[in-house]
Amino acid sequence: MASTLDIYSQSQQARVFKAFSDINRLQIIELIRTGEKNASEINECIAISQSTLSHHMKVLVDSGIVNVRRQGKFSYYSLSPRGVDFAIRLILLITDYNVEGRADAVKAAVNSQKKVA
Repeated sequence: MASTLDIYSQSQQARVFKAFSDINRLQIIELIRTGEKNASEINECIAISQSTLSHHMKVLVDSGIVNVRRQGKFSYYSLSPRGVDFAIRLILLITDYNVEGRADAVKAAVNSQKKVA
């Protein structure tokens, strides 16, 4: 039986896991979870060089988890609802959870994390 993720390549799936495999990228995701930020705002909160930040942002954008919007000389980053949904579904599928049956549990977990933050 085909999964709902069959249309995505394994390389795209690997990019999602790569995005989550670095502490700096996890910190960036946490920062932009609350709203769009430009590179300078992100760099103020994470002590890494501009070139390292650029590398991490490319990995996040390539994974589909983060959107980039360019305005003039600035780049603004935000979470991609579609990319986040894909990442959640991917994790649920590879761990053999029923994606549709778990949707309410995932939403509840996300909402409880928002209340804690």
